[in-house]
Amino acid sequence: MIDFKNSPFLRILIPFVFGIYISTANQLNAFVFYPLLVSLFILVLLYFGNRKKTSEESRWAYVVVSDVFLFLAGLYCCYAFNVKNNAEYYGHYVNAERRQWIGDVKELPVEKEKFYKVEMEVKAFSNQKQVIGKT
Repeated sequence: MIDFKNSPFLRILIPFVFGIYISTANQLNAFVFYPLLVSLFILVLLYFGNRKKTSEESRWAYVVVSDVFLFLAGLYCCYAFNVKNNAEYYGHYVNAERRQWIGDVKELPVEKEKFYKVEMEVKAFSNQKQVIGKT
């Protein structure tokens, strides 16, 4: 049996890693920022409220709330690390319908490893109004 009093690193690490595991194993993409803040607020209240006299119940409450906080922190780390949750992710602006570009090619195409680089002046886009630009 592991003595958690002598190894506080494991006491912190286990709920955090468990939150990361649950998030990645279940493809969970939950925004847990507000529950994380609530658990932090309760944790701070328990810490400052029980500094002078501690009972067995207050110790267990502190341990349980700190474990919940660390578990939610692991979930939130996976949420923040996922690029699809970024506001600037290109997938938010692209849809699956067909697009048509009408324009003049200004320079010869340059062949890269996985694509072609072409500088062109766009005259119309998807048969919409006149567009002036350079891509």
